[in-house]
Amino acid sequence: MPKIIFIIVVFLFSQSVSAQITIAPEVGIYSRPYLFTALSNGVNQNKIEYFAGIMGEVRIFPKLYTQARLAYVWKHDIDSKLVNTSVPDLKYAILYNQELTFNVDLLYEPIKRVKVGAGIGLINKLDSYLFEKYYFRESENSYFSNNNLYTASFVIDYSWKRIGVAARLFYLITEESLDSQVSSVWENNQGFTVGLNYRLIGYKDKKVK
Repeated sequence: MPKIIFIIVVFLFSQSVSAQITIAPEVGIYSRPYLFTALSNGVNQNKIEYFAGIMGEVRIFPKLYTQARLAYVWKHDIDSKLVNTSVPDLKYAILYNQELTFNVDLLYEPIKRVKVGAGIGLINKLDSYLFEKYYFRESENSYFSNNNLYTASFVIDYSWKRIGVAARLFYLITEESLDSQVSSVWENNQGFTVGLNYRLIGYKDKKVK
């Protein structure tokens, strides 16, 4: 997967002299609430997180576009705190979470500078893992059993000169799970992002339709 993403990014940069291609760095907010449980403890994660990445846009027809986005998401770590169970063994658990997202969308421009569309995406968990501290045995690390999560999304994109804003609602097609006997992740199948991008390459060519 990382090789495929690298090839796509290199291709977009190498073809950016074309009048049909725009390249833009992008930053924004990311939200995907979920419940992290460790035996008797449950912790809700509903904080806003942040991402940074790059967007490439290709005009297929006068009002039809395709966009590809690659972004790194700064995820919050979650601590279960001290676990209280009838047979104490697990002391606490900490979830370390990192994500790399890749999305491809097909967009239609019904109004000048406003595009709407849908697409598919992939979330890669990178080196996300769960640290488990025990009372009576050595600590352990458990990893996400499904490293690649697939999504479907709806996108609204607005651009003004070099500045663009994109809002995305997404739904997980595949479920996220932990390879652990004592902890789990629940209710994390939908979320949204809002990103701000600046068109560095291809903007001048794109102005003339």
